[in-house]
Amino acid sequence: MKVTNLTVSNYRCFESATVELDAGVTVIHGANGAGKTTLLEAILFGLYGARALDDATLEDVITSGTDEAVIELDFSHDTGQYHIDRELAFTGDRPSTRQCVLTTPAGGSVEGARPVREYVTELLRMDADAFVNSAYVKQGEINKLLHATPAERQSMIDELLQLGKLEDYRDRADSARLAVRSLQSEQQELIDEVTTQIEPLQSPDPYAQQNELETERDRVEARLEEYAKQRDDLISKQREIDEAIDRIDETRERISTLDSRRAELQETIKSTEDTRSSIGDELATLREQRSEARSARDELIQSLELESADELDKALDIVQQRQAEVEEEIEALRDQIQSTQAKKAEATERLESVGEQLESIADERQTVTEAIGEDQQVIEERSAELSTIEDAIDDLGATLPEWPIEPARREEQLKDAKTQLEERTQLLREARERVAALSEHIEQAESLLAEEKCPTCGQPVDDAPHVERLDRDREELESASDDVDRLETAIDELQQRIDTHERIDERTKQADTIETLIDERRSTLSEREERLARLDERVEKFEATRSSTTAKVETIEAAIDELRSSVGECSERMQRLREREGELRELRDIVSRITSIDEKIDGLRERRADLKQVQHERMDQLDEITAKLHELEAALDEDRLSQLEAARTNLQAELDETESQLDELGSTRDQLNERLGSVQTDIEQLERLKERRDELSTRHTKLDTLGVETETIGELYESVRANLRERNVSTLERLLNETFDMLYRNDAYDRLHLDADYTLAISQKDGTKLDPSQLSGGERAIFNLSLRCAIYRLLAEGVEGSAPMPPLMLDEPTVFLDEGHVSRLLRLLEAMREMGVEQTLVVSHHEALLDAAEQLIAVEKDPTTNRSSVRQLAQGPHLT
Repeated sequence: MKVTNLTVSNYRCFESATVELDAGVTVIHGANGAGKTTLLEAILFGLYGARALDDATLEDVITSGTDEAVIELDFSHDTGQYHIDRELAFTGDRPSTRQCVLTTPAGGSVEGARPVREYVTELLRMDADAFVNSAYVKQGEINKLLHATPAERQSMIDELLQLGKLEDYRDRADSARLAVRSLQSEQQELIDEVTTQIEPLQSPDPYAQQNELETERDRVEARLEEYAKQRDDLISKQREIDEAIDRIDETRERISTLDSRRAELQETIKSTEDTRSSIGDELATLREQRSEARSARDELIQSLELESADELDKALDIVQQRQAEVEEEIEALRDQIQSTQAKKAEATERLESVGEQLESIADERQTVTEAIGEDQQVIEERSAELSTIEDAIDDLGATLPEWPIEPARREEQLKDAKTQLEERTQLLREARERVAALSEHIEQAESLLAEEKCPTCGQPVDDAPHVERLDRDREELESASDDVDRLETAIDELQQRIDTHERIDERTKQADTIETLIDERRSTLSEREERLARLDERVEKFEATRSSTTAKVETIEAAIDELRSSVGECSERMQRLREREGELRELRDIVSRITSIDEKIDGLRERRADLKQVQHERMDQLDEITAKLHELEAALDEDRLSQLEAARTNLQAELDETESQLDELGSTRDQLNERLGSVQTDIEQLERLKERRDELSTRHTKLDTLGVETETIGELYESVRANLRERNVSTLERLLNETFDMLYRNDAYDRLHLDADYTLAISQKDGTKLDPSQLSGGERAIFNLSLRCAIYRLLAEGVEGSAPMPPLMLDEPTVFLDEGHVSRLLRLLEAMREMGVEQTLVVSHHEALLDAAEQLIAVEKDPTTNRSSVRQLAQGPHLT
C-alpha cells in the first residue's frame, strides 16, 4: 500500500493543507508543535475514522472556531487506486460524520463511516490497532512492545499475523461442543417429558370410545331426519290456510278503501258547491270597485285638461322631456359653479402656498445666517489645532537624529524597520533555543562526570559524546548568551524607531484630516453666502404674486353668486313639472286598476263554469263506487274465515310438538359430537406426541455425533496455531537479529533471543542474558526499532498471497539515538526499502535524515493565528 495524496481542511491546526507523497523515504520536519505528527494521524483517521484517535474525540479533530472539517485520502493498494472522503460537522452541540465515501478502482463506492472502516480493514487485513502496532512507531511509545508483558506481546503479534483468528475458531469450537452437549441433555429431558404425557392418553382405549360414540350419533341423526320431514309437511299445510285467510282479509280491506273513497267524494262535492257560491259574492264586489275607479278616472281627465285617457302616455312623455331639459340646464349651471369654485380654490391655494413659502424662506434665511457664523468660528478653531499638530510632528522628528525621516520614503522606512524587527526576533528565538539546548547538554555532561559511570550500563563516561563536547558546549553557551543580549538591545532600538514612525504617521494623518475639514468648511461658507442672496430675490417675487392672486379671488366669488341665483329659478320650474307628472301617474294607475278588475271578473266567470262541469263528473264516480261496494259485500263469507282460523290453531299445536322433539334430539346429537370431539382431540394429541418423541430421539442421536466432531475440530485448530506460532517465532527471531546487527553493532552483545512465549532477551559475549529493560535509553530505542522493523518484515514476507504492506511510519525515531546510530538508522531505512518497503514516512528534526530524504515536507505554524501550513520541498541531495 502507498499513500499518494492527503488533503485536510479545518483539521486540528491545519486550516487547509495538501500533501502529495511518493514512494521511498519522506521526511516531515518543522518546529515543535507545528503539526508534523498531525499529518500522520490524519492518514490514520482517513483510513479508519474515529477508531484511530486514541483518547481524542471528533470535537478535538475539528479546528477550534469552525463548524466542519474535511479529510481526503488517496492511496494505491495491490495495483488499484482508492479515494476516501470524510466530512465532519457539528449537529447541535456535538460533532458527527456528515459524509464518508470510499471510491473503489472499479468506480463503485462504499458509504458510511462503519462500512468504510470495515472495507479498509478487510482490504488491508488489519484494523486500526493492528496498523499502529505493525507500521506506526509513535513518539513517546517507542518502547510499547518492549515493555509489554510476554502475554501482551504474544497477543499483539498473533493478531498482526492473524493467528488470533485460529484462537477465535478454537474458542468457537469449544463453545459449540458445550452447546451441543447442553442441547443433547435438553433433548433427553424432552423425550422423558413426552413419554410421561403419552401414558395417560392410552388408557382407556380412545379408538374404541370413538367407534361407540359414532354409532350412537348415527341413530340420533336418523330420527332427526324423520321429525324434520314431519315438520315440513305441517308447515306446508299451514301456509295454504294462511293464504286463504289473506285473500278474505284483502276483500275486507278493499271494502274499507272504497267506503273511505265514497265519503271523500261526497265531502269534495259539498266543498265545490261552497266554492261556487263564494265566487258569485266575489264577482259582485269586483263590479262595485270597477264603478268607483271609472268615476275617479273621469275626474282626473277633466282636471288635467285631457280629452280622454288615450292621451295619458303622450302627456307623460311631454312632462318628462321638459324635466330632462330643466335638469340639463341645472346641471350645466352646477358645472359652471363647480368649475368657478375650482378656480377659486386654486387661486386660494396658490395664495396660501405663497404665504407658506415666504415664511419658509424667512426661516431658512435665519438658519443660513446662523450657519455662516458657526462656519467662521470652526475655521478659526481648526486652523489653531492644525498649527499645534505640525509643531508636534517637528518635535517627534527631532528625537531620531541618527535615523532622519524622509517624508517621501516614510512608509518604506517603516516597512524596512518592521522587517528588520521580525528577522532579529527570529534570530533571538533561535539563539534562546540554542542556549536552552546547550544548557541541557552541559547539565547532562556534568551529571555524568559527577557519577563517573553510566547509571544504566555501568561503563566509564570519559569517552561519552556529552563529556567530550563539554568545554566546547560551554564556549558556545557563552557566545550564544552574548548573541541573546546583543539581539535584545537591537530589538529594543528597532521597536523605539517603529513606535516613533507610527506616532508621526498618526499625527500626519490627523493634520491631513484637519486640513480637509477646513477646506470643506470654507467651501460650505461660500455656498451659504450665495444661498442667502438667492433667498432675498425670491422674497421680492413672492410678494408681487400674492398681491395679484388676491384680486383674482374677489372676481371669482362675484361670478359664483350669479350662477347660484340661476340655479334657484330652474329648481322652481322643476318642482311644477314634478307635480303634474305625479297626477298623470295617478291617472295611469287608475286606468291600470280598471283593466285588472275586468280581467279578474272574466277569470272568475270561467272558473265558476269549470267547477260546474267537474261536479257532474264527481257524481258519476260516486255512483260507480257505490255499485262496487254492494258487489264486494255480497261476496264476503264470514263463516269460512272462522273455520280456517280453527284449523290453523290445530296445525300450530302439532308443529310446536314436532319442534320440541327436534330440539331434544339435536341437543342429544350435540352432546355426542362434543364427547366424540374430545376423544378425537385425545387421539390427535397422542399421535402428535408419538411423532414428537420419534423426532427428539433422532435429533438426540445426531447431536451426539456432532459433539464428537466439534471436539475434534477444536483440537485441530489448537495444533495448527501452535505449529504456525513456532514457525513465526523462529522467523521473527532471525529477522530481529538481522535488523539489530544492521542498526547496532557492539562487541558487548552477541545476539537477541525470542522464545515461544514471546519473551525477549539479549545475550552478551560472555553468554549472560540481559532483559531489554537493563539496556541504556539509546540501546532500548535501537532494540525497539529493530523489533518493530522485524515484525514489519515478517508481515511483508510471511503472509502468503498478501498485498504490499502499509507505509512504515516513524515519529521522531532519533530522540534517543546519538550521531553514530543515526547513520545506522539511515542504512536500516535503505535496507527496508530494498526488502520491499515501498514507502516510509518519518517525522524528525535531525539534519542527517533531512539530507537523506527522497522527499521533504516542511510544516510551519503562524504564531499570530496558531494555524499550520505545509510546503513541498525539493528531493534529497543524494538523489539529484
